[in-house]
Amino acid sequence: MLLSIDKVLAMLSEGKDIEKIAVSAGTDVKDVVEFIEEARSLLMKYEPDKSRKKIVIKKKTEMSGDEIELFAGADLSAVPVESSLKIFAAVFKKTDQYASGILIKDFSDTLLGKVHYSLTDNSEKEALFSTMIKSMRIASYFKTKSLRLYIDNSPVMRLVQGKDEPADQRIADLLLSFNEIYSSFPDARVEILSPSQNDGAKYLSQKRIKKDKNS
Repeated sequence: MLLSIDKVLAMLSEGKDIEKIAVSAGTDVKDVVEFIEEARSLLMKYEPDKSRKKIVIKKKTEMSGDEIELFAGADLSAVPVESSLKIFAAVFKKTDQYASGILIKDFSDTLLGKVHYSLTDNSEKEALFSTMIKSMRIASYFKTKSLRLYIDNSPVMRLVQGKDEPADQRIADLLLSFNEIYSSFPDARVEILSPSQNDGAKYLSQKRIKKDKNS
């Protein structure tokens, strides 16, 4: 089957995931994702309502290793390519387990996607830096032109601003990785919020902890 924008939108509206669309089209998941990204760039210009069809990344074995890791725990709705995004990042710890929560919105505060997943980091700073790096990798995947990344951790913010020095090599390495991807965006800024202003991302991280504990 040849892919067309109308056909893909129809299949998405029927609740079919990317794997089923790929099977129907006789292609692989990566090709479908690339087609949807190209289609959205056109739809955002001419039919913005249709561009907000929901996509849930379910199939992992058909994707590359980097894509599997990047989209683990991801539920992404109509994240447009080459656009402006606001990303809210938070972490939560219970006993010895950290989890992260990421909310993705456009500049009009429309929710576009959410991600929550478990972490293996050993401190809150490590966990938040890992979450921030993943947030920017997602933004980079969608070729984001303008990015605002929001956190609610003042010590991490001071490290980002260069006001404090990393306390250990692990934090120094994470800060270096953060700065490398941060500098790749045409327009990017990290901003500090109060915990109550970042409660959506925090809730996602708490939800992940509960899910892990009950599994």
